[in-house]
Amino acid sequence: MTFQLPDPTTPFGERVARRLREERLIWFTTVDAKGMPQPTPIWFLWDETT
Repeated sequence: MTFQLPDPTTPFGERVARRLREERLIWFTTVDAKGMPQPTPIWFLWDETT
């Protein structure tokens, strides 16, 4: 499986890159057995070298 970020020269790609650099909290959301979302805040640090 490969992953590629959006083109950083586009407005959307710029927003994605900025958020990855600056945000420290992300929301990981799963769905329980009843179909209800279960959001969980998670600390996050983007490492551009990996």
